[in-house]
Amino acid sequence: MIWKEPVDLAGLEASKKIGLEFVRNHPNGFYALNVVRSGLAIPDLSLQRKAAEISKLVDPHLLGTVIVLPGEGFWVSAARSFLAGLHMLSPLRAKREVVATIDEGARAVARRSNRPDSWARTFAAALAAEAD
Repeated sequence: MIWKEPVDLAGLEASKKIGLEFVRNHPNGFYALNVVRSGLAIPDLSLQRKAAEISKLVDPHLLGTVIVLPGEGFWVSAARSFLAGLHMLSPLRAKREVVATIDEGARAVARRSNRPDSWARTFAAALAAEAD
């Protein structure tokens, strides 16, 4: 999923719909890639609860997930480190990865799903076109 706006209820509902569709269509599990384009902010408590509810429905079906937090500089690097640390506390620790670019994210999904580099390049190009 590409997050072009800060997390809100509509975005979480869309995420839930997409996640449950993937659960139905991929009963053996799937990989998720999230691209954060809008900057990172901690959502309010009600949105955190909604996100936790969605995670309980989808996480058992995830084979792995990659978060792309693009950009450079201290604050983006600190946010990546924070997310990586947060994920280390998660029960899905071994399945999660935080990266800096869409290309890195696509390569991570390709590596985890045993797909060729050509797949990663095509996937990255499609994501980049959609993210802009």
